Amino acid sequence: MSNPSSACAYTLGLQSQCRCPQLAIWAPCFPGEYIDDTEDLVNINLDYSRNRLIRFQILITIATFALGCYSCIASVLGENLVLPEVITQDVLLFFMVNGVAIICSCSVFMLIVLMLRLKKLI
Repeated sequence: MSNPSSACAYTLGLQSQCRCPQLAIWAPCFPGEYIDDTEDLVNINLDYSRNRLIRFQILITIATFALGCYSCIASVLGENLVLPEVITQDVLLFFMVNGVAIICSCSVFMLIVLMLRLKKLI
């Protein structure tokens, strides 16, 4: 057998692929099938990319929600309101309130991400 393509047997054109046992190669028999397989591969790659973008969008949405809670606290402290003397006596307490709000926001973000990963949603 000098020609490897002669090892492939075409049975009435019904086989979509023929096997060449000497070379251990699967060769497409019809060009239309090759085009369909390529189209399927491109669709799979696009679906994978789309799923990654959706996961990233979910993470960004969770981060926005977590920072929204901190924004509410920071906006109240940033307004020209009369604040309790406990907060205004020392600058350290002001930074402590903001620090606690940031830590709470980060923990909310991590908790939601952990919950979604345990449920295998992201």
